Amino acid sequence: MAVVGYICAVIIGVSLGLLGSGGSILTVPIMVYFMRISPVDATGLSLFVVGITSATGAVTYLRKKLVDLKTARSEEHTSELQSHSDLVCRLLLEKK
Repeated sequence: MAVVGYICAVIIGVSLGLLGSGGSILTVPIMVYFMRISPVDATGLSLFVVGITSATGAVTYLRKKLVDLKTARSEEHTSELQSHSDLVCRLLLEKK
């Protein structure tokens, strides 16, 4: 069954690479159903796999000077603000 999982992973990687969309939504079910990994572990592994893939793509585009750093910084600040606001909301909800 793991072989089927690896084959599905390659197909998903190629198709999502061509389409440019995120792979986590399909990676977790493949890990859970075909590779028999627990959902919690599959979620963490998926985050790791997608993070490494994204970092590799980012470095490649940075080396080719195809990244607008001003836009990247604004995205960084926006996501950081969102992350902090999510944390504050979560802490407030846990107190109730």
